[in-house]
Amino acid sequence: RRISPLAKHHFSGWQKPNNFHLDAQFHTPDQFGLNFWSPLNDCGEEAPGLQVIPGPAEPVIAESGYQQETQSFYIPRLENINNHGFLDQVDDGRIFRPVMQAGDVLLFHNWTLHATYCTPRMEKTRKSFELRVNGDQFSMPD
Repeated sequence: RRISPLAKHHFSGWQKPNNFHLDAQFHTPDQFGLNFWSPLNDCGEEAPGLQVIPGPAEPVIAESGYQQETQSFYIPRLENINNHGFLDQVDDGRIFRPVMQAGDVLLFHNWTLHATYCTPRMEKTRKSFELRVNGDQFSMPD
């Protein structure tokens, strides 16, 4: 994934920073999955990094509007997870924003709330590699 904090790069092969989201909304929500995330250049200080909210999955699952019976999300609610107060309940000190070097690996599951970490002073671009592994049966995180 190619992320740039600079608007001039957006739509020219670089993505803008991502808001908080769950990988489960895009990749098999009915299966437990792991994401191995690795930057291909140093990030978290001069280039955008990753920010993760650790903790139990149940509040995130409830907030996402996921319906286990239909294995689907209530999309309007999920798209607005950044805007309707859920993140206001999260203590900023709980948000993990690691400074990473090229080749480091961060492991998290598909129900982990995460986003691009980007500050106004970051002007370098970031490339990263993701490997996702999903289980072969229905399961939810404990």
